Amino acid sequence: MRIVSLTKKDETQIIALDKACYVNYDLPAITPGEVDELVRNGFMLGVMENGRLVSDILVFYKKPGEWFLWGIATVPEMQGQGFATALLKDVLKRAKEKRVKVCVSIRPGNEKSLGLFRKHGFVEKGLVKDFCGPGIDRLIFESPE
Repeated sequence: MRIVSLTKKDETQIIALDKACYVNYDLPAITPGEVDELVRNGFMLGVMENGRLVSDILVFYKKPGEWFLWGIATVPEMQGQGFATALLKDVLKRAKEKRVKVCVSIRPGNEKSLGLFRKHGFVEKGLVKDFCGPGIDRLIFESPE
């Protein structure tokens, strides 16, 4: 598995991956404008298999000393193969080197994501009502110190 940096040229694949992973989700897929925002104010990493983006992690520079995970996804047919774990470990390594904390919001009931972040030492900070809009609540987690 090789982790690569994603750029604006990968926009179509980033959006396609988002749509494939978040079927029946409470938010729409990432937009070209949001990809642009991540290019300007963050970074994106991915795993490519035969030229196809199969997993990605999108990191937004929220404020000095804090990164926010915009999203992490793996195509459904390839989940469970360690792609998301490898991407998360890479981000945590970079964060440690830069001495920044990593935050993520997770949909309550998303057991796969909750398990992944808890396994890597993320600490639950609480539930924020309407975090992503009316009726769209999220649990907030922070990376270990």
